[in-house]
Amino acid sequence: MRGSTFKRCACRDENGKQLGKSCPKLGGKRHGSWYFVTSVPGADGRRRQMKRGGFATKGDAEQALDDIVGKARRGERIDDKLTVAQWLEFWLSEKTKPTGSSAAGKKIRPSTGLGYRHHMDHHLIPELGHIPLSKLTAEDISAAYDAVQARKPHLSPRSMQLMHRTLSAALARAVKSRRISYNPASHVDIAPVTRPQVNPWQPAELGKFLDHIVTHELGALFETIAATGMRRGEALGLRWRDLDLENGIIVVRQQLMEVKKGGEKFGSPKSEAGEHRVIELDGHTMDILRARRFAQDLERAEWGAAYDEHDLVFAHPDGTPYRPSTITKAFIRLSAEAGVRRVRLHDLRHGAASLMLAAGVPIEVVSKRLGHANITLTMDTYSHLLEGVGREAAERAQALVPRAQAPAVRSHNVTTSTGEADVEDTEPTALPSDSSEKTGGPRRTRTDNPRIKSPLLCQLS
Repeated sequence: MRGSTFKRCACRDENGKQLGKSCPKLGGKRHGSWYFVTSVPGADGRRRQMKRGGFATKGDAEQALDDIVGKARRGERIDDKLTVAQWLEFWLSEKTKPTGSSAAGKKIRPSTGLGYRHHMDHHLIPELGHIPLSKLTAEDISAAYDAVQARKPHLSPRSMQLMHRTLSAALARAVKSRRISYNPASHVDIAPVTRPQVNPWQPAELGKFLDHIVTHELGALFETIAATGMRRGEALGLRWRDLDLENGIIVVRQQLMEVKKGGEKFGSPKSEAGEHRVIELDGHTMDILRARRFAQDLERAEWGAAYDEHDLVFAHPDGTPYRPSTITKAFIRLSAEAGVRRVRLHDLRHGAASLMLAAGVPIEVVSKRLGHANITLTMDTYSHLLEGVGREAAERAQALVPRAQAPAVRSHNVTTSTGEADVEDTEPTALPSDSSEKTGGPRRTRTDNPRIKSPLLCQLS
C-alpha cells in the first residue's frame, strides 16, 4: 500500500464538530492544508499507520509520502528523531571503545579519536548538533562551515578539511546504518589545500641551536629529534626498553599524547607505518643517549622510592612524563635565546629529512625512517628539496646506452671575429655559505659537555 493524500481544515459547525471533508470552503486554494496517510513497519515488525499534515499543496504532500515510502522500501528508519549530535557521539564512542565489535566501522587509534573529538566539541556539535540527522542537508553543512570560519577567522584550510573529513566519515556510516539515505557532506565543496613547502633550519642554524642547548635539561631530547626525525610524541614516549644502545637502534612503539582538560596518555604512534619502525642511530646521538642514561640514573637514585617510574628516556627529574605543549614552548624560548630563525618544533623532523636527502639518501629510505604512511606523502612534502635529482637520473640512464661514437657536445665558448676563442663565460662555483662544514676536514666534536666526555661515561659506553 503506497498511501493517499487528502485535504483538511479546522472549520467546525455550530455544535463544535469538525466539518472535515464536508467543509464547503475546501475547494479554495488557500483554505485548509494537505495531509498524507500510509502504513509503515514499526520497531516490532508490525505495520502501523502514519499520518502527517500541514503541507501547503497536494504536490508537497505527495513528495513527503514518496519519501516515507522510499525509506520503508530501503529499510531505513521511519520518523527517526536522532539528532546530529547524538549520532556523532554514538559514532565516536563505537570507533574508540577498547574491545568488541564496532557498529561504526573500523576502530581508530586514540590519537585519531582525539582529533575527531576536537572537531565535534568545538565546531560540528555547536553548529549542527541540534538538527535531526534525517533532515540534515548540504546547505546546513555549508552554513555551519561559514559560521565556524566567522568565529575562527585564522582557522587554516587544512583544519577545515580535517573537520570536513570527520563529518563525512560519520555521515557515511549513517548511510550504511540506514539512518539516512545519502551523505549530504559529499555535496559540500571545501577549498583545496596546498601542502606548504617546509623550510627547516639550515645546517649552520641547527648547529648553532644545538650548541646553545647542549647543557640544557632538554638538550638530549632536541638532539634526538633532530637526528632521528621522530615526532614530538614519539620522542616523549620513548622508553629504555625500546632503545638498544649496544647496536644503536630505536624501535618506535608508543607516543605520549596530551589529552583534553590537561594530562597525558600513552598510545600507538600516529600511523601503522610509524608503529614498530626501526631507526638506526649515529654515533653522536648514541653518545648523547648514554649521557642521558647516566644523568637519569643519578636522578633516580636521588628521588629513591618517590621516583615515578615509566621507563621513559626523557622525563622530569622525578620520572613523570613531560607535557607535550610545555616542550614546544621551551623549544620556542630556547630558539630565541640561541638567536636563530623561528621555526616549529616539528621542523626539527623536517630538518632531519632534509639533511638525509641532501646527503643522497634514497627517498624510500627517508620515508620509512620517518614512518610516513606512503612514499607519496614524502614526495609531496619534500619534492622541492629534490631539484636536480631528475636530471642526475637522466644522465645516469643515458650513460647506460652504448654508442659507436660519442655525440657532439655543443660548445658554449664565445668566438671572436678573428677565430680566437675567448675564455668561457662562466664563473667558478661558489662554496656554500657554511663552507666550513663541507670542506671534508676532520669533524670537530660540537660540544664540550663534560657529561658526554667524562671518563665515567666512556667506561659506560
